[in-house]
Amino acid sequence: MHQFQPILYASLRSPFARRIRLALHRLAISYEEKMVDVFQDNPALQSANPLALVPTLVTAHGPVSDSANILEYLNDTHGGIWPADLNAKLNARQAAVWAEGVMQSLVLYFQEAKMHEVPSPRWLKDHVESMQATLAYLADAPSDVWFREKSCGEGLTQAAWDLCVTLEYMDLRLPELNWRVKHPAFTTILETARKNSYFCETTPPA
Repeated sequence: MHQFQPILYASLRSPFARRIRLALHRLAISYEEKMVDVFQDNPALQSANPLALVPTLVTAHGPVSDSANILEYLNDTHGGIWPADLNAKLNARQAAVWAEGVMQSLVLYFQEAKMHEVPSPRWLKDHVESMQATLAYLADAPSDVWFREKSCGEGLTQAAWDLCVTLEYMDLRLPELNWRVKHPAFTTILETARKNSYFCETTPPA
């Protein structure tokens, strides 16, 4: 019987899609990748996800949308996303939620700054303050939130991959935030991620 090959709808610059591309690669899941322009009509994507948002993963069980939801699906079907230990899982998932929140703030900041004729200074300030506060909180997280006790690939947790995706997206969209000066410990995590060739291949283009 022919085995169903998942289809991932993604875009090159989407940090949410990138976290799923990386997860699929780490889990050695064969899939078809379809890059779309989210600012254009995408009938095939919309047929799988009426919101027409990326990432959307079309699976043998049906379409799965939203990157957090897709990660849960991958963990349920393949394992390897979250630690088995309850406390470690809770800590990693929470850190991942905060990293994803920074991704969202970056997207909203970019949309406000670049897609409005007159950007709102208040909204821009609120997004920056939210990102700064969340990064400062993540900087105080213990090392086991980022590094697995036993090496698995590069030994990074899902939260660490999400943080690294966030940091590189910040370099693209808001380099003036200068996270390397404020949070130099993050550079060690990012340097570890960059030992993975696929991580480097998926760095968002300028």
